[in-house]
Amino acid sequence: MKSPIAQIYYGENGLQELIPQSEKYKKALSEVVKKDEEIREKWKNNPEALTLYDEFVWAKGNMQCEEVENHFVEGFRFGFLMALDVMGKITE
Repeated sequence: MKSPIAQIYYGENGLQELIPQSEKYKKALSEVVKKDEEIREKWKNNPEALTLYDEFVWAKGNMQCEEVENHFVEGFRFGFLMALDVMGKITE
């Protein structure tokens, strides 16, 4: 069973669909899609290279998902510690 924080991260709880994506994100996504299409066009006659590229993209995506999840969880925990500090519940 996933922790409540992980459930929020994976969209199983919370309101992720209401979080707007920044213009900077949209621009970066557009550039990624464009470059992906260019690579696929250049390698369309080289199935071995295209397969290797697909495997690389999936491996890198999995790595980035783990990284983002770890940062999300740590940020959530730190935010909770800050709230406790503000409420005077943490002593030195």
